[in-house]
Amino acid sequence: MSQQSKFKASRDKWRSKASVRAIDNSYLRKQLIRIKAERDQYRNALRESKKLLRQQTTQHSGLTCLPKVDLVLLAITLMALR
Repeated sequence: MSQQSKFKASRDKWRSKASVRAIDNSYLRKQLIRIKAERDQYRNALRESKKLLRQQTTQHSGLTCLPKVDLVLLAITLMALR
């Protein structure tokens, strides 16, 4: 084989390997973007749920009577109306 054909053969092998690497890298890059977006979505949902929980606990702490007491009072009132 001449030196020129050896170079051409090695260049062709390099090109095929590079295209395979590019496909693999592209796939991994897309998967990484998808996973990060999913992770961010879960983080935002967690933040929102914690925020909502904090709001609900502060609302209930300001009440003079518990919601269970209100329910019992309502039940007794309804039974008295019978």
